[in-house]
Amino acid sequence: MDKSQSRAYSDYAKAEILAATLGIGVEDVLRWVINDRQELDRNGMVAGYLIEFAEATPASVLARVGGRSGRHVHVGALTARH
Repeated sequence: MDKSQSRAYSDYAKAEILAATLGIGVEDVLRWVINDRQELDRNGMVAGYLIEFAEATPASVLARVGGRSGRHVHVGALTARH
């Protein structure tokens, strides 16, 4: 696996975890999530993420995402066990 294939695999794996966390499909994450910024605690450990959706995200997709404020949602640390 070359570097670009490895990155693509990693990006897709992260999209799968985000999809499970947000309660939407992987395709929705890949299409509509435009930013996922880490939030760190006082010790510099990842405490969660701020997820931002594109302005054009359909209301039907946003309606499936709980805990959001407009186009943003805070989620805890991501794990592969969702």
